[in-house]
Amino acid sequence: MSGFIIPIDNVSYALSKNVFASCFFCGQAGPETIMGIKFKGATPKLKTDQYVTLEGTFRYNDNDVNDWIYHIENAVIVKRRKIKLSFFVFLSFRKMTKSK
Repeated sequence: MSGFIIPIDNVSYALSKNVFASCFFCGQAGPETIMGIKFKGATPKLKTDQYVTLEGTFRYNDNDVNDWIYHIENAVIVKRRKIKLSFFVFLSFRKMTKSK
């Protein structure tokens, strides 16, 4: 499973289809676009919007409305991509700051 890292608190993360600025928490996407991560072993230090590929055990939550719908447990990072500020993101940010 691949996606963007979203910090939940100081010790846990979620995996999102979208970057933080467009994620579920900002109202730009639904809860189906994010999943909880439980790492195998110690939780690694990760950066917001870092794109990673994880391997682990997929779990579907069909009974606890206060928990993530999707989970990846015993997760291991198999690939990391460095964070790059794309030209598109730069233009979007520039447009947002000019409209204020």
